[in-house]
Amino acid sequence: MDACHSRLTYTRVELLALNTEVVNVCTGSNSWISIKIGVFERCGRRACVMRRRRGRRGGLRRRIRRQRKKNRLALPTVITGNVRSINNKIDEPAANVSYDNTYRECCVILLTETWLTDNIPDTCMALNNYSLVRGNRSEQSGKRHGGGVCAYINAHWCKNFVIKHTSCTADVEILSVQCRPFYLPRELSCVVFIVIYIPPSGDANRATEAIASVALDIQQTKPEAAIVVTGDFNGASLHDALPTYAQYVNLNTRGRSCLDLIYIKMPTRSQACHPSADLTT
Repeated sequence: MDACHSRLTYTRVELLALNTEVVNVCTGSNSWISIKIGVFERCGRRACVMRRRRGRRGGLRRRIRRQRKKNRLALPTVITGNVRSINNKIDEPAANVSYDNTYRECCVILLTETWLTDNIPDTCMALNNYSLVRGNRSEQSGKRHGGGVCAYINAHWCKNFVIKHTSCTADVEILSVQCRPFYLPRELSCVVFIVIYIPPSGDANRATEAIASVALDIQQTKPEAAIVVTGDFNGASLHDALPTYAQYVNLNTRGRSCLDLIYIKMPTRSQACHPSADLTT
């Protein structure tokens, strides 16, 4: 048997004949013809010959993952939370940014109750490849300790950002940052983040009015901007003050209470992806 198989030979024409397949080609008049085409040959009319694209796995989740690696998401990924003094916890976010892909590829990290003061320099609170924007508690709040908000902006996502508003009162602390990242859909001119902290002793009505005033001013000056309002609301709500803003947090953030909320206002003409697909809380 081995000697018999050793005498089997094939010519070049016979081998090339194996590299063919029959496909249906449209002639343009609702008629089809069958032809033989090589596997490695391409048809000039792609609409007629339907061929499967090789070398890339499909699916919405994988497509979002590929876009996230290139920092080309339609909306930024956001991590928000109440830290209650970041000075003694800075090692944990620093390690997460260095070793955790969720933090390393995140666009913006928004924190409340940072408890930072002017005596603590930015170098002590720095994270790799992130720019720090702080809104420390001032004497206008009537309190000396606690409070404060901040924003960490990923340098791979955006380097062009401007502080639009900062305020600190006994009812609410507000920090507003306007970002123009390297990539945005053409429907959006920029992304504005408003980080707020409402103390438990603050008046919820006055706090929501102050937040709505800042958001509406930005909405008038930047009608094509995506506005994200997030932070520790301590039971307050913006449904009455900002009825056009949608709230996306539907779970308990601390114990049995939902205190940390995210409100988003998209431009009317925007055709960007749904925010819930790109937000990480």
